[in-house]
Amino acid sequence: MAKRSFTILRFATRLDVIVVILLVPLVLMFAIQRRIADGFDKATLHAFHHEANAGLTVFQHTLRQLHQTLDDLADLYRDGTNTPERRHEIIVRMTDVAGIREVRWIGSPMLRDRSATTVFLRHGQRARSIAPQTERVLQSAIDSRYDDAHFFVVPHWFAPGDESRDDWIVVPLTTLAGQRGMLLVRLDLAALLAPLVSDPSVVFQVTDVTSAHAEKLLYLSRADGLGRYARSAQMEFGGRVFKAAIMPTSVTLNSDKQYLQWAMLLLGIAFSLLMGGFLIALARRSMSAQRAALESARAYRESEARFRIFATSASDWFWEVDRDGRLVYCSEHIQAILGIPRESLLGRPWHTLQAFMVDPERSEGLGRLFTDCEPFRHYGFPCLTVDGAWRYLEISGTPVFDERGDLLVFRGVGTDVTERRMVEEELVRHREHLQEAIEQRTHDLSMAKEAAERANRAKSEFLANMSHELRTPMHGILSFAEMGQIKAANADRDKLRHYFSNIHASGVRLLHLLNDLLDLSKLESGKMQFEMGWFNLATITRACLQAEEGHLERRGLTCRLDAPDEPLMAYFDPVRITQVIGNLLSNAMKFSGEGTTIHVRLARDGGRVALVVEDEGIGIPEAELEAVFDKFVQSSKTHSGAGGTGLGLSICREIVRAHQGFIVARNNPHGRGASLEVSFPVGVAPEKSAAPG
Repeated sequence: MAKRSFTILRFATRLDVIVVILLVPLVLMFAIQRRIADGFDKATLHAFHHEANAGLTVFQHTLRQLHQTLDDLADLYRDGTNTPERRHEIIVRMTDVAGIREVRWIGSPMLRDRSATTVFLRHGQRARSIAPQTERVLQSAIDSRYDDAHFFVVPHWFAPGDESRDDWIVVPLTTLAGQRGMLLVRLDLAALLAPLVSDPSVVFQVTDVTSAHAEKLLYLSRADGLGRYARSAQMEFGGRVFKAAIMPTSVTLNSDKQYLQWAMLLLGIAFSLLMGGFLIALARRSMSAQRAALESARAYRESEARFRIFATSASDWFWEVDRDGRLVYCSEHIQAILGIPRESLLGRPWHTLQAFMVDPERSEGLGRLFTDCEPFRHYGFPCLTVDGAWRYLEISGTPVFDERGDLLVFRGVGTDVTERRMVEEELVRHREHLQEAIEQRTHDLSMAKEAAERANRAKSEFLANMSHELRTPMHGILSFAEMGQIKAANADRDKLRHYFSNIHASGVRLLHLLNDLLDLSKLESGKMQFEMGWFNLATITRACLQAEEGHLERRGLTCRLDAPDEPLMAYFDPVRITQVIGNLLSNAMKFSGEGTTIHVRLARDGGRVALVVEDEGIGIPEAELEAVFDKFVQSSKTHSGAGGTGLGLSICREIVRAHQGFIVARNNPHGRGASLEVSFPVGVAPEKSAAPG
């Protein structure tokens, strides 16, 4: 009851409702007034119609009396002595009749031809029209000198077949035989209607409606008549049709209603004032209650908005389950976790979520927690989302009871702990495999240490070899130069030539060593310039073999070339490929014994060319087939006396790679010696270049 009263107070204190309540009495009073006014209108109109019908009857009677008077005068004139005195007497008597203002006789001199059947009346005689009717009917017309709005023709206008010519009026004389003239009568319509229009509350109107297409207003007593309430009647007089109408004015209809309107208006205002005072008093009494309600509503809205912000911005999701186990609230973040719109979950049993739980035991445990109505925290369970992704959730809940201890709702919060769970499981896996990881790391460190030691040893060996390689030619240069200085005075020319030859050979050897170091540095830094072009690889190889013939003979070696007959054209830098072939031949000669043969084979394999240098030497250990191409690395079999800096094959690999090719080392299948194979694409000539045909 209190809640209903408070609602009524709030409703009544609204401004628009107050306005409506104040306007309702006025509207009701206006409707009542209109209803009563309609009754007054009907009664007034009924009385007016009765009076108007009586007036129209009087007007018709007046016309009939006038018509009879005219007939009597015509008889008097026709039967009397046709003398001027007699005619004057008749005209005087006619002017005494109400409405007759002028009587004029048109005598026989105006008739052109008395024996004719047609009379012509000049317009200058001021007769608007002449119309014969019967032998006993007086002829009359309107004189055009007077205003047409107040006078009209008593008989009728021309009969059918009448004609007009110029300013003549043509009148048939079929009924004028034996007569010597015509009598014209002018009527004053205002005087004729004076007894009928004495009442100022009504309007009298006369219209000539003989022609439906040319109606003419002849008389209108006032201009404020209400035509919609008019009473009218048509009447024929003198051969014409006239329409007489009597209508009321607005004053006639509203004179009695004004008092009623003022009375109803005052009554409505009084009722509205009373109702307004009551509402104002009611509003003042409820003002404090309304302010309290508004403050409470504002606080509620702020609290709701604050909770909504927390619910939407938090990474967790909030939920509420009623006593029947239905999910009555769930924040929107649940959709981002499970992929289900929250609207599809609201109102459904909470165990709908069990369909996403993949652990039956954890699902049953959650059901027991809800059944026991006990608070719980961080209850975790795995689940699968709509798109099949794995998630791990944790929820906490607290039951809410009423004053009797009955469960109202279960409220709680849920958290997506998938990432934390994955980190925990990863930590567990790391603990389990920590020892294995440590051992693997120790092994990797040991291998890295060994590799570093090997690199250090290789560097030491390289420096030792380099010092030896540099010292040997420098020692030869210095030794033979010193000997030349000592024996220059008495030595013969052959001896001196031998000294200079040795000095030159040592210098050349030293220069080759320095060039190898410079070439390797340029190749590794990408600064080596290549002069590419189309060349015959077989021709380049033959030139290299010819250059090494002296070395081969001194070592007691034989070299054989196996090449196709047709040119082996390819796109390469001839200087650098010559350097590669020379290094491969030099390497083969180092590891070949006296009396053995070095085989050089050339071939085309699709879009590539291949060069193979095969020796019959000591071979390469299998573990070193890749390492021999590294810098500063020499085969473990170099202690046999082959020597070298370990740069030749490294330079070869860098040059071949620059030609988009590769170089590999392998031992010969028959068990003697090793083979070094170089392969690179035939290549495509750059723009403005073309392979020779």
